[in-house]
Amino acid sequence: MTVEIIRLDDLADTIEEMLVGYAENITQGITVAGYEAAKECRKALKQTSPKQHGDYSKSWVISKQKGRPGEPMRYIVHNREHYRLTHLLENGHLIKRDNKVIGRAPAQVHIAPVEEATKEKFVQDVEDVIREA
Repeated sequence: MTVEIIRLDDLADTIEEMLVGYAENITQGITVAGYEAAKECRKALKQTSPKQHGDYSKSWVISKQKGRPGEPMRYIVHNREHYRLTHLLENGHLIKRDNKVIGRAPAQVHIAPVEEATKEKFVQDVEDVIREA
């Protein structure tokens, strides 16, 4: 182990360099963890989505969204083609015919469990990134 001598005048600059490097490592680690979580979320949604016609479950995609400078990249998992159906399927809805309610379609909960599992894994991955940095 080598000891580096730092002049007192340079101490603030040296500490700032170290903190900037630490912040960049954390940001990069969070970005990687976010992308991995988004990939797993998309994969799980494709498997657990209702497959009555098949198009709905195939339409899950990941979109990137840049954060402010110094913030990690954000990843959004959404259904590109059938985004209007997600709420109806997840929560159920009324069935109408000739403007009369004839029944209720039951909820097919498939997003909430995947979201919870993804959140837990993402938080664990971020904690690991912080511990390693």
